[in-house]
Amino acid sequence: MSNMSNMSDKENINLSVTPKDGEVVIRHGEAIPKSFPNSLHIEGTLTAPIRFLSAKDHYDFRTSHVQYYVEDGEIMLVLNEKDNEGLIDVIKGKLKPHNYVSQWPINGSTRFSVQELIAFLKVRKYHFSKSEECIDLIKSLRNFSAKVERVIKDHNDGCGNTDFQLQTKITSMDLKNSFVLEIPLFKGYYAEKFIVEIIPESTSSGVHFCLISDEFEEIQQNRKEEIINTELNNLKHVFPCSMVQIN
Repeated sequence: MSNMSNMSDKENINLSVTPKDGEVVIRHGEAIPKSFPNSLHIEGTLTAPIRFLSAKDHYDFRTSHVQYYVEDGEIMLVLNEKDNEGLIDVIKGKLKPHNYVSQWPINGSTRFSVQELIAFLKVRKYHFSKSEECIDLIKSLRNFSAKVERVIKDHNDGCGNTDFQLQTKITSMDLKNSFVLEIPLFKGYYAEKFIVEIIPESTSSGVHFCLISDEFEEIQQNRKEEIINTELNNLKHVFPCSMVQIN
């Protein structure tokens, strides 16, 4: 090895190089800032944690853990939790409602007139378990509409008495008052069947309908818990870290 010294009024640099093919490059000015790796923060569908791990093999399950939130439908994988430089990677997966669910105002405050409900159903025939049921329901609503107009007119002309009697007459009319939907409740998962009831509400100004389903809330909650538990078991099979339920 040989020693080389370069001296000037401004700097004094001592270098040690190999004798044959060694090369020395001296640059002046500010040095390029040192770069540091960044922590990962990724969000996706519920399967995001296990899909991420399937392409990685350098994480240690002993320094990682999973937090899961059943009510929120969320799984959060925390990796490198004891990294000295704080480079903790977080992969979050969330169970997302299917777009079809938001189209149906079930158990909500939305009210439809007869014509509004007919128009609403006509473009959602493919959401029914059997499309023929949608067609029959629309026919039933059209027949109902013609009959109820006569009853309300008689009521307003004084032939009827109280709103209670009006409601009684309307609810006793022949109307198909329930149907079966078959739609996926969550993105990426199969469709569920459940019964929806059509409840008429009458006043002297007309009849409106709301959509009610006791099954919908129960199926949605049970399905959410089932999906979360299945995903946790799959994750634990490939990456047996500790798991903590938050809610």
